[in-house]
Amino acid sequence: MFEREEPPLDGIYLNIPEEEYHNWDCFSYSMVKPLNRSMKHLDLWMKEGSQKLKNKKNVTSGNLVECLALEPELFNSKFEFYPETCKKKVKKETMDIPFTLSTDDGKEIRDKILNSGKLPITKEMYENAKKAVSALEDNEFSFELLFKGTRQLSIVWTDKSTNVKCKCRLDNLNEIGNSIADLKTTFDAYYPVFIKTIGNMGWHVQGGSYQQATEYFYNDVFSYTIIGVEPEYPFGVTCITLREDSLTTGLNEFRKALNTYSLMLKIKPEEYTCYNVGIIDSDIPAYMLKANYEEEKSIDTGDDYEYGY
Repeated sequence: MFEREEPPLDGIYLNIPEEEYHNWDCFSYSMVKPLNRSMKHLDLWMKEGSQKLKNKKNVTSGNLVECLALEPELFNSKFEFYPETCKKKVKKETMDIPFTLSTDDGKEIRDKILNSGKLPITKEMYENAKKAVSALEDNEFSFELLFKGTRQLSIVWTDKSTNVKCKCRLDNLNEIGNSIADLKTTFDAYYPVFIKTIGNMGWHVQGGSYQQATEYFYNDVFSYTIIGVEPEYPFGVTCITLREDSLTTGLNEFRKALNTYSLMLKIKPEEYTCYNVGIIDSDIPAYMLKANYEEEKSIDTGDDYEYGY
């Protein structure tokens, strides 16, 4: 379960460890998705979410790239390399083989690293992450947005309409350029694909909440740019500044979830709702209806139709 701690006073904080930030008892963007499903799904997320993070056995490329780009000084305290070899029993003999998680020894090594509070990585993962960071530094736009300003700002503010404490953590804030930069790793940074990923992941909601947080303290509107970098060759970089309509849509979704969360704080857990209460009158998804209509039209008109024979 989350070790929820009393958050600090409203303000902007530097050099806050990530784990300490996550433990602050505030509403944040990461709570929107489970709450969009239901109160009970958020309750489940709050009970299990942090434990899953602590026990995770796979390091995403994003963890590594973000650390090397934004907090390289913390690398040794966050990560540890797997060894070159591990032990494997073959019949009655024990022999050294190239490291693999398919052996009991490999799994024990992984768990030992995890229990020390670090994340295990391979040298290949590390080298790829360094190349991704180099791509970010070589791109004139991502360099200006991500490496000039103040990194890893933790912000706490009290929402005026609900009186609920909220928080966010910015990758980089440039007060001179009035810009917020948000670093994301993606296996396809090609614009037509990446913009869909932004919508599917709900990063416009994140951007809307970031704008609200900065406006609360700076009394000014900051632009919000998502920087996507591919963690493997060719390490492509794409920078997308979301427009006002997209961020307004995201903020509305954030505020809708915040209002539901404020209600949760006023009722007992056994009163939490789950899904829609009632009977839903509905069609199947529109694309399925369209496909069926086109199939019937093809048969009725005698057009050639592929039956799959």
